Amino acid sequence: MKHLPYFIDDQGRICSPQVLKFSNEKYNNEETFEIALEKFLAEFRAEVLDLDKVRPSPLLYADLKLQHHLDIEDGLALATGLAIDIAIMSTTFNWRNQTFYPVRPDLNILYIVNEPIVEPFNIAERETVNFLSAFSDCYRSLTFALEAGELFIDERYTFDWWLEFWNKRGIDVTAESHQEQDSSRSPRVKSSHMLAIAGLLELLLDDKRPRYKQGSAAEAIEAKGWRGASASGLTKLFAEARATAAEADKVAQAKAEAREAASNKAK
Repeated sequence: MKHLPYFIDDQGRICSPQVLKFSNEKYNNEETFEIALEKFLAEFRAEVLDLDKVRPSPLLYADLKLQHHLDIEDGLALATGLAIDIAIMSTTFNWRNQTFYPVRPDLNILYIVNEPIVEPFNIAERETVNFLSAFSDCYRSLTFALEAGELFIDERYTFDWWLEFWNKRGIDVTAESHQEQDSSRSPRVKSSHMLAIAGLLELLLDDKRPRYKQGSAAEAIEAKGWRGASASGLTKLFAEARATAAEADKVAQAKAEAREAASNKAK
């Protein structure tokens, strides 16, 4: 439960003490900070504050189980699928060459401890608090457990301890509960995705292959005549894949910087 450092300036803005490499530069030159924040919020809303994207999953369950000991935010994620702490740390923007957070990096912890009386600093925090309120039952369970001394904010507990914690509160967090119950909501691998992977593998394993760029690779796969593997569709798919990889890089970088900041603070 380590968060990136931040401070609140005299205008109530949530600032990073350093410029972060992964920050969104798109709004750096906006006329005012308020305009930059409002425009950035549209992206933040779609990427982070979307309830349809939040649900427990087998992958999350397996990942948390491998960690053996989980902090309070991990325990919350086990019950809800909510990883708002990681999302917040990896979502920053620059304005006038300074890095800002749309919400405080430790807002999730503040909400656990003080729910429902967290005072938002700005419009992004207001929307985030409203988003978190959808999981109020789980937050309230953690708040009450803290007040009762059943758990402590800085302690880590075993995976099985968290299973029992949520089970006592009528929340099923077994492996079976993390399986998709509604097949219509289960993400299926599209045939076009499989064709893209197969085509790229064939190009990669061809000893006589030329040096491909994104467009020429798409055209080479289209030339195979596979139904559903048009160059335009593949080009769009490649772009989506690169965007997904870029987001994954941002999250990985955020985790690395959080670990480094925690390590430097401990020295």
